[in-house]
Amino acid sequence: MNAMQAGLRELEVDLRKTDFFITHLHADHLGLVSSLARDTSTIYFNRSDAERIKSGFLWDDFANFARLNGYPENELQTVPNSHPGFKFRSKGKLAFHILKRR
Repeated sequence: MNAMQAGLRELEVDLRKTDFFITHLHADHLGLVSSLARDTSTIYFNRSDAERIKSGFLWDDFANFARLNGYPENELQTVPNSHPGFKFRSKGKLAFHILKRR
């Protein structure tokens, strides 16, 4: 995050004047937007992924699915602390501007 903030400063990006177009739910696309977006930012996103976020992610559901498919239990316990999708997920609620098809 520090390197990215330094790069934004070097490029003179004013986050108060920056909107975000998020293509999909993966952490490498959505993860840091909660740290970057300001009250003046608009976050554009698709309806289906926005609804998935609003419904909440249930770790137990994911863990049970992984167990049923042979994921090793000892490794499963380390996922929340090591998997980039969990480590870099967006924190807090995000206000999305939902894109519509024409």
